[in-house]
Amino acid sequence: ATTTPATAAASAAAAATARWEACMAAAAAEDEMRAVGARQDELCAEDDFEGADALTGRLEELAVAGTAAAAAALEAAARHAAATEAGIAALEAAVEEAKAAAAAAE
Repeated sequence: ATTTPATAAASAAAAATARWEACMAAAAAEDEMRAVGARQDELCAEDDFEGADALTGRLEELAVAGTAAAAAALEAAARHAAATEAGIAALEAAVEEAKAAAAAAE
């Protein structure tokens, strides 16, 4: 199947959207980790070590989610770059095809 500039642009746009969504998910996980960490600190200051310890699992979940989101963002960035390169190649091919058609019409 031949990649057209339009299909490459659509793929690049989809990858850029996926990258943005993954970045937002990673940022949300980081924000929640900070809030949970702050709450954990408050509980420790109140000598509620059991309560603070209970938040450790949530911090671990958020760390895993943030890492997965960051990996997804990197993968989407690679897809975006590949689609952009395919779009450039498709545009170059279209230009060459148009030049050939113009030359043949002369």
